[in-house]
Amino acid sequence: MERLIQVTKGVLLGMMVDLFGSFVISILLGLLLSLYLTWQGVESGQMTSAMSEMALQPMWLTLSVLFGALMSVAAGFVAANQIQHNYSNALGLMGTCLALISFTSTVDVLGVSTSAVFALVTLFSVLAGGWLHSWATK
Repeated sequence: MERLIQVTKGVLLGMMVDLFGSFVISILLGLLLSLYLTWQGVESGQMTSAMSEMALQPMWLTLSVLFGALMSVAAGFVAANQIQHNYSNALGLMGTCLALISFTSTVDVLGVSTSAVFALVTLFSVLAGGWLHSWATK
């Protein structure tokens, strides 16, 4: 029972790191984007549509994916650290849940194929965090 609690705690902690960290990063990227658009002379009435358009440009989308993947790596590392040993299955479950969250939140905007790629990036990033933990604790 104690092991189940430790694994559950690790998975939930990792998911919180990923979701909260991604939320904070998206706010910061949104703030940077709005400052950039203001500097470019976009009026406040046009800001929402300009931000929506600009957020799908390759540069901003790449930044978003990179920072999101970094948070997923951190989540995998934190979860593996909490679980300590035999964490591959738990990280696979956590990565799959986060990948499904990523897919469902982006499919309407980015389409199925792009969202599927981002979901796989999330899953592999979580697993990379577990690998990083095993490498760092050798």
